Amino acid sequence: MMELLERQMLVMKLMLVLMRDRRAKQGQVRSVGYIREYGEMPEEMGVYTLGEQTDEQLIALSEQIGVKKRLAAGKSDIYMNDMGYALVWTQAPVVCIAETEVKELAKLAQQLELTEMVEAAVTWHQGQVYREELVVISKANDEAAPYAKRNESWQKLIAHWWCKGDAKEPSRFPADYVLQYEDALNMNSWDIYEPQRYVELMWDRIEFHYDPAADKLSVIAGAAGA
Repeated sequence: MMELLERQMLVMKLMLVLMRDRRAKQGQVRSVGYIREYGEMPEEMGVYTLGEQTDEQLIALSEQIGVKKRLAAGKSDIYMNDMGYALVWTQAPVVCIAETEVKELAKLAQQLELTEMVEAAVTWHQGQVYREELVVISKANDEAAPYAKRNESWQKLIAHWWCKGDAKEPSRFPADYVLQYEDALNMNSWDIYEPQRYVELMWDRIEFHYDPAADKLSVIAGAAGA
């Protein structure tokens, strides 16, 4: 049985294929795929029918038309009209940066001309007294932590790492946009944003998880629908 998030993600991808095939929204979606164009949905498949599929049926359908999971180095979950999209379900947290060495974030910050704000965060953490093996969690809007004072710079860095690439190279599969959905089967619950704008909207739900022993940082946004 699939996890709920996995099922929602798969249904969302299949809905975009269905949207292409049925020329919904005046045929706005011309192409849907990942690496290559996905195949066509069965003629009898509609929105209601898709929602009634079991996990096993969804998996079989996705294999039939060639739906792919995000590649390890990829930032996008799907390509629509030749643009990459990161898919975000409102009922699940968003991991923007996962257990990344601070020095790697500092390298990217330097490339983006944002060095000062990472140095300020490092200096702040160095001045704290930590218990061994304790991960320190700071809310993005906490004025006592170093992130709120430089929120625009951090938002730019987070958006780039999450959707464009790391300090070493741009991702071969970047996300040009973020597609947020509350209900994959209801197009009226979908919204599309540019990555940095979406990080701005998530800001009050973002937490910075710093591991002083490993000198690593994770950036996680709580679920929008929580």
